[in-house]
Amino acid sequence: MADTTAEQITAPSPTGPTGPGSAPGLLSALRRRATWILLGSGWLLTVGAYLAHVAVVLPLVLLVAVASLLRGGRTLLDRLMLALALLLGATCAAGLLFSVWPWGLHPVPIAGIAFSAVVLVGAVRGRRPSLPKPALSDLVPLGAAGALGAFMSIPLFRSANVQLSVMGEDLFRHMQLYEAVRHVGGYAFLHHDQAREFIFEGLVMYPQGSHLTSALLDGFFRSDAGDFGGGFSMLAHYQAYTTLTFVMFFLSMAWAVRWLAGPAMTLGRYIAMTGVLLVLAPLTGLMGLPLLTGYPSQIYGLMIVALLVAVVCRPLPRVNHQVLVLASLLVAVGFSYYLYLPPAALAVACWLVRHRTKLWRHHRLVTLTVLLPAGALSVVPTAMGLLLADQSQALTVSGGPRPSDSVLVTLGCVVLIGLLGARARRAATWRGYLWTALSFVAFSATMWLATHDVTGGLSYYTGKSLHAILVVLAIGVGALALRMPTPLPARRGPLPVLTSATAGVLALVALGAAVGLGPNDVVYDVRASSSVAPYRAARHNHVNPDDQAIFREYQRTPATRPVITVVLGANLFQSYRRTLGVNALRKTAAPGMYNPPGAIFDKDQIDLSLNQFQGPVRLVVSTPEQWTWAQQVKARHRERTVDVVKDY
Repeated sequence: MADTTAEQITAPSPTGPTGPGSAPGLLSALRRRATWILLGSGWLLTVGAYLAHVAVVLPLVLLVAVASLLRGGRTLLDRLMLALALLLGATCAAGLLFSVWPWGLHPVPIAGIAFSAVVLVGAVRGRRPSLPKPALSDLVPLGAAGALGAFMSIPLFRSANVQLSVMGEDLFRHMQLYEAVRHVGGYAFLHHDQAREFIFEGLVMYPQGSHLTSALLDGFFRSDAGDFGGGFSMLAHYQAYTTLTFVMFFLSMAWAVRWLAGPAMTLGRYIAMTGVLLVLAPLTGLMGLPLLTGYPSQIYGLMIVALLVAVVCRPLPRVNHQVLVLASLLVAVGFSYYLYLPPAALAVACWLVRHRTKLWRHHRLVTLTVLLPAGALSVVPTAMGLLLADQSQALTVSGGPRPSDSVLVTLGCVVLIGLLGARARRAATWRGYLWTALSFVAFSATMWLATHDVTGGLSYYTGKSLHAILVVLAIGVGALALRMPTPLPARRGPLPVLTSATAGVLALVALGAAVGLGPNDVVYDVRASSSVAPYRAARHNHVNPDDQAIFREYQRTPATRPVITVVLGANLFQSYRRTLGVNALRKTAAPGMYNPPGAIFDKDQIDLSLNQFQGPVRLVVSTPEQWTWAQQVKARHRERTVDVVKDY
């Protein structure tokens, strides 16, 4: 051994087993070449789709690409929903970059960089794209969500005045904020002065994650970030994105039911459970929130809540993927509807405590470097809203829609029936669900205790916190599957599948007959509910007289943006809705409505309001008495242009 020569202990030559001519070296070179090819292909696809005016396909391709790098889930829908959860937060965080770089919300740089990031992550991690096979059960939530979306899209295929008839007045303000985000090319709070041309001061610091997402989708749909369209085009597009938000919310909720129940949710049971969710949508008023009530941001937040409940209760098999998805969802809820951030953060904290030993010993780095910074980033909109815009005052506002106490109690009892079973008590998934549900209940109770003395009842935002509890309980209904017989091992052939599906369809038909989908007497007529009736009326081109006034005034002068238009109705609310609608379609902020609130509609205070802003004014009156009063206002303001228009 002492006589061993230098040649015997030196490293192999470059052409040896580890050199460039070896199999590993050749494989490495091929991987590098494939990475460059994929990077170039991503940009070619982006530019080609944009030039061909089919850029709308790019978000779908990106969703599939991200899903192919994730791991977890048995079916294709599982993987796509997990990818959606990851992209929601990534979009909100990237919006900070979009707001300051020179390209704004242009589809080409956004999609090109997104595809490049996916390719580089796959190359660095050495992960090949892989997707699970679609399952027959994937069609159940997709079909139900598609049916809801088709029904809610009825106004989109009617005239603009019919579209106006399904809009709550709050939706006009959200549409203004969406338009502001499109024009400034990012978050309005990073373009304060520019955004105030489109929205009033109180909206500049409002959480804008859902509006940014809609604005991004609009750029891809139009294949042109500079094409803003007219007022009616903006109306139709924003209604479409709001409807899509509800469809994705329902899909997330229905998917979460199956994700939590796991193998206990057979095809027949899943069809029946999805039917229950279909009934709950109008019964609980959830279906009316996005358009009829005008709360698209809340529905967007509830979609994130549904995804977070699913992932917190039944984690992904790979901890690093689990941490990334949770971090993304925290950022998404913080930037989109931060009312739900405290219970969501508490649910994530419960997950961290339950898995603390494993996380600290084996995944300390990814937890500290991903989840903690994401948590800090998620509170930025909350801090801005509370500290800079004094939005804490809104917590003590009374009124607003809320779920029925009877529905909440009924769902709570049904969920407890499932959770009290031995199988649920032994399952880590349902123990995690219990802690998650308690997180949301504790937050709502805290909200009630903090505001009850001031409001004397249920505050506006306490009612909204109950909607989150409603969603959590609706997902928990899947626990009933654990009370049913354990499914037999899957047998080959179409007969078992057909039998299970038939049982589910029969349960769905029975449920539909009970809620008014049949011609006879029913227990509950879903067709007459406030969440369904307006869409049925829109099918017959029903138009609200108030909305006709908005439609007529916009048609008279559609492009009159600099003019402050005041459309007077029979009462204060009617005047407010008409004025807000016209100014929203004309893409102007209408500052006179809010400074001070309602003064511009008051005969004794209109002068105070008009003196606080410059520019021409247009008064649209609906009665002879209003005509006389408007002429007097015009006489008192001879130094400025005041046009009086009859609308009767």
